[in-house]
Amino acid sequence: MPPKENYPCLKCGSNCTGSQNFVQCNMCSLWIHKDCAEMTDAFFRNLEQQKRDMGIAYWACRSCLSFAAKMQTHLKEVDRKIKDLKGKVEENTAGLAKTNDKVGLVEKSVGAVGRKVEDMEKRMEEAMLEEMRAREAIKGNIVIHGVEEPGREVKDTKDRIEVDKKECERIFRAVGTNATRRDIRF
Repeated sequence: MPPKENYPCLKCGSNCTGSQNFVQCNMCSLWIHKDCAEMTDAFFRNLEQQKRDMGIAYWACRSCLSFAAKMQTHLKEVDRKIKDLKGKVEENTAGLAKTNDKVGLVEKSVGAVGRKVEDMEKRMEEAMLEEMRAREAIKGNIVIHGVEEPGREVKDTKDRIEVDKKECERIFRAVGTNATRRDIRF
C-alpha cells in the first residue's frame, strides 16, 4: 500500500511515489523501491497478495534483518545466561534451605545449652545460699584445733547443739575441769 505522503527511499533517497512499486519495512517502517530492494516481481506480487488476503504482509529491509540476526544472537546469549542464573539461584535456594536447617539445629542446641546454663546457675545459687546459711549458723562457733566438726549427717540445729555439748563435756573431762552439761550454754 502506498504511503499517504511521499517518503524517501531507504536506499536511493528519491521519493517513493504512487507510480512506482515500493514496500515498507515492518521493523523500521521506512519505505524502499522494489528495484532498490532487489526484489523480484514474483516476490513483490506475493507480498501484495498477502496484504490483500491477510491484511498484512511481512517484509524487512536488509539493515533490519541484519540487526534482527544480531539481536537474535544476543538474545540467545541472554537466554543462556538467564538459564545459568536460574541454575545458580536453584543451587543457592537449596543451599539456603540446608543452611536454614542447620541454623534451626544450632538454635535448638543453643537453647538446650542455655537451659543447662540456667539450671547450673540455679544450682550454684542454691549451693552458695546453703554455704552462706551454713556459715551464718556457725559464725559464733569456737574452733578448737584437733576437734572435728560433726559430719553432714547432723543437719538439724538442735541435733548439732546436742553433739557440740557432748564434745565439750568430753574436752572438759580431758582437761580436768568439773564442768557439766548444765554449765555449758549456747
